[in-house]
Amino acid sequence: MMVIKTSLPHFGECGHDLYLRTLLELASIVRKKGDIAGSKAMYEEVRKNCEEYFGSDHVLTVKAEHGFAICLLKERNFNAAEKKLEEVLKIRENFGKHQPAYLRTLGFLGECKFQQGRPEACLDLFREAIRLMMVNREVFHERHESIIKSIIYILKSLGDQNKDERLKTLRAVVNGDDYFLCEVLKNIVQNSDHDIAGDIDVKYHLLQVLESLLRERDEVDEQITKLIRQTETEMPKQSRA
Repeated sequence: MMVIKTSLPHFGECGHDLYLRTLLELASIVRKKGDIAGSKAMYEEVRKNCEEYFGSDHVLTVKAEHGFAICLLKERNFNAAEKKLEEVLKIRENFGKHQPAYLRTLGFLGECKFQQGRPEACLDLFREAIRLMMVNREVFHERHESIIKSIIYILKSLGDQNKDERLKTLRAVVNGDDYFLCEVLKNIVQNSDHDIAGDIDVKYHLLQVLESLLRERDEVDEQITKLIRQTETEMPKQSRA
Protein backbone atom coordinates (compact mmCIF):
# COMPACT_ATOMS: atom_id res chain seq x y z
CA MET A 1 0.00 0.00 0.00
CA MET A 2 2.85 2.40 0.84
CA VAL A 3 4.41 1.79 -2.60
CA ILE A 4 1.21 2.95 -4.27
CA LYS A 5 0.87 5.94 -1.98
CA THR A 6 4.41 7.22 -2.52
CA SER A 7 4.10 6.81 -6.29
CA LEU A 8 0.90 8.88 -6.57
CA PRO A 9 2.62 12.28 -6.96
CA HIS A 10 4.55 10.95 -9.98
CA PHE A 11 1.28 9.95 -11.62
CA GLY A 12 0.11 13.52 -11.08
CA GLU A 13 2.89 14.73 -13.36
CA CYS A 14 1.98 12.22 -16.08
CA GLY A 15 -1.72 12.88 -16.10
CA HIS A 16 -4.58 13.53 -13.72
CA ASP A 17 -6.62 10.62 -15.05
CA LEU A 18 -4.07 7.96 -14.07
CA TYR A 19 -3.38 9.65 -10.74
CA LEU A 20 -7.06 9.82 -9.81
CA ARG A 21 -7.83 6.27 -10.94
CA THR A 22 -4.98 5.00 -8.76
CA LEU A 23 -6.17 7.05 -5.81
CA LEU A 24 -9.68 5.63 -6.23
CA GLU A 25 -8.30 2.10 -6.05
CA LEU A 26 -6.29 2.99 -2.96
CA ALA A 27 -9.37 4.54 -1.31
CA SER A 28 -11.29 1.31 -1.89
CA ILE A 29 -8.47 -0.81 -0.42
CA VAL A 30 -8.20 1.44 2.63
CA ARG A 31 -11.98 1.34 3.17
CA LYS A 32 -12.05 -2.45 3.05
CA LYS A 33 -9.25 -2.56 5.61
CA GLY A 34 -11.41 -0.52 7.99
CA ASP A 35 -9.84 2.95 7.73
CA ILE A 36 -13.05 4.78 6.89
CA ALA A 37 -11.74 8.26 7.70
CA GLY A 38 -8.67 7.76 5.51
CA SER A 39 -10.80 6.39 2.70
CA LYS A 40 -13.21 9.33 2.89
CA ALA A 41 -10.33 11.79 2.62
CA MET A 42 -9.07 10.05 -0.53
CA TYR A 43 -12.52 9.93 -2.13
CA GLU A 44 -12.97 13.62 -1.36
CA GLU A 45 -9.61 14.45 -2.96
CA VAL A 46 -10.60 12.53 -6.08
CA ARG A 47 -13.98 14.23 -6.22
CA LYS A 48 -12.56 17.75 -5.95
CA ASN A 49 -9.91 17.13 -8.59
CA CYS A 50 -12.31 15.36 -10.94
CA GLU A 51 -14.83 18.16 -10.72
CA GLU A 52 -12.11 20.68 -11.54
CA TYR A 53 -10.59 18.82 -14.49
CA PHE A 54 -13.42 16.66 -15.86
CA GLY A 55 -16.73 17.93 -14.48
CA SER A 56 -19.27 16.77 -11.88
CA ASP A 57 -20.85 14.08 -14.10
CA HIS A 58 -17.57 12.44 -15.15
CA VAL A 59 -17.34 8.71 -14.42
CA LEU A 60 -14.44 9.20 -11.96
CA THR A 61 -16.27 11.96 -10.09
CA VAL A 62 -19.31 9.72 -9.73
CA LYS A 63 -17.16 6.78 -8.59
CA ALA A 64 -15.66 8.99 -5.89
CA GLU A 65 -19.12 10.10 -4.75
CA HIS A 66 -20.25 6.47 -4.70
CA GLY A 67 -17.25 5.43 -2.59
CA PHE A 68 -17.79 8.34 -0.21
CA ALA A 69 -21.43 7.27 0.21
CA ILE A 70 -20.35 3.73 1.13
CA CYS A 71 -18.07 5.21 3.79
CA LEU A 72 -21.02 7.14 5.22
CA LEU A 73 -22.99 3.90 5.27
CA LYS A 74 -20.15 2.14 7.11
CA GLU A 75 -20.19 4.98 9.65
CA ARG A 76 -23.94 4.41 10.10
CA ASN A 77 -24.62 7.94 8.93
CA PHE A 78 -27.64 6.63 7.10
CA ASN A 79 -29.41 9.88 6.22
CA ALA A 80 -26.28 11.38 4.64
CA ALA A 81 -25.53 8.08 2.88
CA GLU A 82 -29.07 7.87 1.51
CA LYS A 83 -28.89 11.40 0.11
CA LYS A 84 -25.50 10.82 -1.50
CA LEU A 85 -26.52 7.45 -2.99
CA GLU A 86 -29.67 8.95 -4.48
CA GLU A 87 -27.58 11.69 -6.09
CA VAL A 88 -25.20 9.12 -7.57
CA LEU A 89 -28.08 6.93 -8.74
CA LYS A 90 -29.68 9.84 -10.59
CA ILE A 91 -26.45 10.52 -12.49
CA ARG A 92 -25.78 6.85 -13.24
CA GLU A 93 -29.31 6.43 -14.55
CA ASN A 94 -28.27 8.65 -17.48
CA PHE A 95 -25.84 5.93 -18.58
CA GLY A 96 -28.49 3.18 -18.39
CA LYS A 97 -30.32 1.35 -15.62
CA HIS A 98 -28.94 -2.00 -16.75
CA GLN A 99 -25.35 -0.94 -16.22
CA PRO A 100 -23.53 -2.73 -13.35
CA ALA A 101 -22.52 0.62 -11.82
CA TYR A 102 -26.16 1.74 -11.56
CA LEU A 103 -27.17 -1.58 -10.04
CA ARG A 104 -24.36 -1.50 -7.47
CA THR A 105 -25.51 1.91 -6.30
CA LEU A 106 -29.13 0.70 -6.22
CA GLY A 107 -27.99 -2.20 -4.03
CA PHE A 108 -26.22 0.04 -1.54
CA LEU A 109 -29.28 2.30 -1.41
CA GLY A 110 -31.40 -0.76 -0.63
CA GLU A 111 -28.95 -1.74 2.11
CA CYS A 112 -29.18 1.79 3.52
CA LYS A 113 -32.99 1.62 3.61
CA PHE A 114 -32.78 -1.67 5.51
CA GLN A 115 -30.34 -0.23 8.04
CA GLN A 116 -32.74 2.68 8.53
CA GLY A 117 -35.44 0.20 9.57
CA ARG A 118 -37.39 0.49 6.30
CA PRO A 119 -37.65 -3.12 5.06
CA GLU A 120 -40.48 -2.44 2.60
CA ALA A 121 -38.47 0.27 0.84
CA CYS A 122 -35.46 -2.05 0.84
CA LEU A 123 -37.54 -4.87 -0.65
CA ASP A 124 -38.85 -2.64 -3.44
CA LEU A 125 -35.34 -1.55 -4.44
CA PHE A 126 -33.91 -5.07 -4.53
CA ARG A 127 -36.93 -6.34 -6.47
CA GLU A 128 -36.23 -3.64 -9.02
CA ALA A 129 -32.52 -4.51 -9.03
CA ILE A 130 -33.16 -8.18 -9.79
CA ARG A 131 -35.77 -7.30 -12.42
CA LEU A 132 -33.14 -5.25 -14.23
CA MET A 133 -30.40 -7.84 -13.77
CA MET A 134 -32.52 -10.72 -15.08
CA VAL A 135 -32.56 -9.03 -18.49
CA ASN A 136 -28.83 -9.68 -18.84
CA ARG A 137 -28.21 -13.16 -17.48
CA GLU A 138 -24.85 -13.50 -19.24
CA VAL A 139 -23.46 -10.84 -16.91
CA PHE A 140 -25.70 -11.28 -13.88
CA HIS A 141 -25.42 -15.03 -13.43
CA GLU A 142 -26.26 -17.04 -10.30
CA ARG A 143 -22.83 -16.34 -8.76
CA HIS A 144 -22.80 -12.60 -9.42
CA GLU A 145 -22.22 -10.49 -6.31
CA SER A 146 -25.15 -8.15 -7.03
CA ILE A 147 -27.59 -11.05 -7.48
CA ILE A 148 -26.40 -12.70 -4.26
CA LYS A 149 -26.66 -9.47 -2.27
CA SER A 150 -30.14 -8.77 -3.63
CA ILE A 151 -31.49 -12.19 -2.63
CA ILE A 152 -29.97 -11.93 0.86
CA TYR A 153 -31.53 -8.51 1.47
CA ILE A 154 -34.89 -9.62 0.12
CA LEU A 155 -34.84 -12.45 2.67
CA LYS A 156 -33.82 -9.99 5.39
CA SER A 157 -36.70 -7.68 4.43
CA LEU A 158 -39.39 -10.38 4.43
CA GLY A 159 -39.28 -10.61 8.21
CA ASP A 160 -41.97 -12.86 9.67
CA GLN A 161 -43.31 -14.37 6.45
CA ASN A 162 -43.63 -18.16 6.60
CA LYS A 163 -41.51 -20.32 4.32
CA ASP A 164 -44.24 -20.76 1.68
CA GLU A 165 -44.70 -16.99 1.43
CA ARG A 166 -40.93 -16.48 1.20
CA LEU A 167 -40.68 -19.02 -1.61
CA LYS A 168 -43.59 -17.39 -3.43
CA THR A 169 -42.00 -13.95 -3.11
CA LEU A 170 -38.58 -15.12 -4.31
CA ARG A 171 -40.12 -17.02 -7.23
CA ALA A 172 -41.92 -13.88 -8.35
CA VAL A 173 -38.70 -11.87 -8.09
CA VAL A 174 -36.84 -14.23 -10.49
CA ASN A 175 -39.81 -14.62 -12.85
CA GLY A 176 -40.50 -18.19 -11.77
CA ASP A 177 -37.04 -19.48 -12.69
CA ASP A 178 -36.69 -22.16 -10.00
CA TYR A 179 -33.39 -23.47 -11.34
CA PHE A 180 -31.79 -20.03 -11.19
CA LEU A 181 -33.15 -19.36 -7.70
CA CYS A 182 -32.01 -22.75 -6.47
CA GLU A 183 -28.48 -22.19 -7.81
CA VAL A 184 -28.27 -18.73 -6.22
CA LEU A 185 -29.32 -20.10 -2.83
CA LYS A 186 -26.85 -22.98 -3.10
CA ASN A 187 -24.05 -20.53 -3.86
CA ILE A 188 -24.89 -18.47 -0.79
CA VAL A 189 -24.89 -21.54 1.44
CA GLN A 190 -21.66 -22.92 0.00
CA ASN A 191 -19.71 -19.65 0.01
CA SER A 192 -18.66 -18.54 3.48
CA ASP A 193 -17.78 -15.08 2.13
CA HIS A 194 -21.47 -14.15 2.00
CA ASP A 195 -22.52 -12.43 5.19
CA ILE A 196 -25.34 -14.60 6.52
CA ALA A 197 -23.38 -16.40 9.23
CA GLY A 198 -24.06 -13.58 11.67
CA ASP A 199 -27.78 -13.49 10.87
CA ILE A 200 -29.11 -16.84 12.01
CA ASP A 201 -32.73 -16.05 11.05
CA VAL A 202 -31.82 -15.25 7.46
CA LYS A 203 -29.66 -18.36 7.21
CA TYR A 204 -32.52 -20.52 8.51
CA HIS A 205 -35.11 -18.97 6.20
CA LEU A 206 -32.79 -19.34 3.22
CA LEU A 207 -32.20 -23.01 3.99
CA GLN A 208 -35.95 -23.61 4.34
CA VAL A 209 -36.65 -22.09 0.92
CA LEU A 210 -33.83 -24.08 -0.65
CA GLU A 211 -35.07 -27.32 0.90
CA SER A 212 -38.59 -26.67 -0.42
CA LEU A 213 -37.25 -26.05 -3.92
CA LEU A 214 -35.18 -29.22 -3.84
CA ARG A 215 -38.10 -31.34 -2.61
CA GLU A 216 -40.32 -30.03 -5.40
CA ARG A 217 -37.64 -31.10 -7.88
CA ASP A 218 -37.38 -34.53 -6.20
CA GLU A 219 -33.84 -33.75 -5.17
CA VAL A 220 -32.87 -34.82 -1.68
CA ASP A 221 -29.91 -33.02 -0.16
CA GLU A 222 -29.07 -34.50 3.21
CA GLN A 223 -26.49 -31.79 3.83
CA ILE A 224 -29.14 -29.06 3.55
CA THR A 225 -31.46 -30.95 5.91
CA LYS A 226 -28.58 -31.36 8.35
CA LEU A 227 -27.80 -27.64 8.17
CA ILE A 228 -31.44 -26.80 8.89
CA ARG A 229 -31.49 -29.00 11.99
CA GLN A 230 -28.18 -27.54 13.12
CA THR A 231 -29.42 -23.98 12.61
CA GLU A 232 -32.63 -24.72 14.52
CA THR A 233 -30.59 -25.52 17.62
CA GLU A 234 -28.81 -22.16 17.35
CA MET A 235 -31.84 -19.90 17.12
CA PRO A 236 -34.73 -18.84 19.39
CA LYS A 237 -37.98 -20.82 19.07
CA GLN A 238 -40.00 -17.76 18.04
CA SER A 239 -37.84 -17.32 14.93
CA ARG A 240 -38.62 -20.78 13.53
CA ALA A 241 -41.43 -19.76 11.22
